[in-house]
Amino acid sequence: MAGTVRWTDQKLIFTFPFDREANEALRRAAGGSVRWSQGLRAHVIAVGRDGLSAAQLGPINRFIVEYGLQVDREAYLPLGLTPPGTTDSGSAAGSRFPLLAQGRLRADLLPSSTWGSNLRGVLSRADWDQLRIPVCAHVGNRCEVCKALCYMEDGRSRRPDCHELWVFETRAGRYVQRLERLIALCPDCHRVQHIGRAEVNGETDRVIAKLREVNGWTQGQAEDELSRAHRVYAQRKLVPWDLDLSVLSEFITIDGFPDLYIPESERRRLGNSFYDTE
Repeated sequence: MAGTVRWTDQKLIFTFPFDREANEALRRAAGGSVRWSQGLRAHVIAVGRDGLSAAQLGPINRFIVEYGLQVDREAYLPLGLTPPGTTDSGSAAGSRFPLLAQGRLRADLLPSSTWGSNLRGVLSRADWDQLRIPVCAHVGNRCEVCKALCYMEDGRSRRPDCHELWVFETRAGRYVQRLERLIALCPDCHRVQHIGRAEVNGETDRVIAKLREVNGWTQGQAEDELSRAHRVYAQRKLVPWDLDLSVLSEFITIDGFPDLYIPESERRRLGNSFYDTE
C-alpha cells in the first residue's frame, strides 16, 4: 500500500488509499484515538505533550511496517525512532549508544559490592554532563523505553535521567561489571532500574505499574519480574566485581586507570560519594 506518515502541529498524519481493513487496523493500533480529517483527507492521531503512550507506540509502528507506509523525517521522533544518519550535534557520545527496543523494561538491583560506582559519583560534573547531555539529546530528550517527555514539578521541560546499563560477566577467572551503554530514562522507568531504592521509599507499586504499562504484563508477571531481580541480586552479591568502563574510552579518562578497567580492590580509589572518600 502506498502511503505516508507526516508530523505537523502535534499530529501524526496518515495518508493512504481507502482500505476498510487498513482503517480498522490503524484504529486498533492507536487505541481508538485516531480520527478522519475530511480537510486533510487523512487519518489523524493527536499527540499530547507526553507523546504517544507505550501501549500505542509498538502497534502503530507495526502498522506502518505492515502496510509499507513511508515515514517523513519529522515524524521519526514522535514515533520513537531515530532519523537515519542522525548524530547529536556532531557528538559521538550520542551516536555510540543504540536505542533500547521499546516495550522491553526489566527490573534491576545492583549487588551491594558495586554500589557507589555510578558515573555521576566517579566523574566531575563537567565530564558527566559531556556524556549525559548528548545521550539524551540524541533521542529527542525522550525516555528511550516509553518515549515520555520529562518535566519538573513546576511544569517546565527537562532532560531525561541518564542511566548506566551494566553487563555482569566472567573474564579470565575474574568477575567483571562492564558498562554496556548509557540510556535516557524518564523517572518512572529509571525507578524500575533501582528497585531496592524504590522499595525503601515505598514505591514498589509504582515500579509494578510501570512494568505493566510498558510490557503489557499482568500484576503477577510484574511481581515475578521483581522476584527474578532479587534472585539475581542474591547471586551477584556473593562475589567481588571488577569495573570495566572501556566503552567510554573515547570520551573520558580516570587517573590511574588508562584503560578504564578498575580491579575490585581499587574501586574505592574512585572517590565516589557512597564510599565517602575524596
